[in-house]
Amino acid sequence: MLSSLIRLDEEKLEGKLKNKANTLAYKKLVFGSIFLHSIILERKKYGPLGFNKMYDFNESDLSASLDTLCDLCSKEAIPYDAIEYMIGEITYGGRVTEELDHRVIGCTLRMFVNERLNNVNDYNFSKSGI
Repeated sequence: MLSSLIRLDEEKLEGKLKNKANTLAYKKLVFGSIFLHSIILERKKYGPLGFNKMYDFNESDLSASLDTLCDLCSKEAIPYDAIEYMIGEITYGGRVTEELDHRVIGCTLRMFVNERLNNVNDYNFSKSGI
């Protein structure tokens, strides 16, 4: 996760965003996407305990997710359903063939990339306060 955050420069983060009113929401969604990507890569390390099959997730998946976020956050109102579909079903879900693995990715995505992230000031990713 740290390496993904380090590689993310300010110009890439805000430079392509057309609707500057959504900048804060976009930054929160970017952090959630990086967190999601880190969890998926970490689960991959555990072999059959993480996913039923081995999938070739890599940095291009994160890059595609961030490009999708930038495009969709440039709209007047952020389409959270479209973000969930594009990232969950196409970017990551396009590689997944097992139903249970697909459900795991979908549930994890809904925890870290969702509308509550921007509507609740004190949104935490876990009960511990992270």
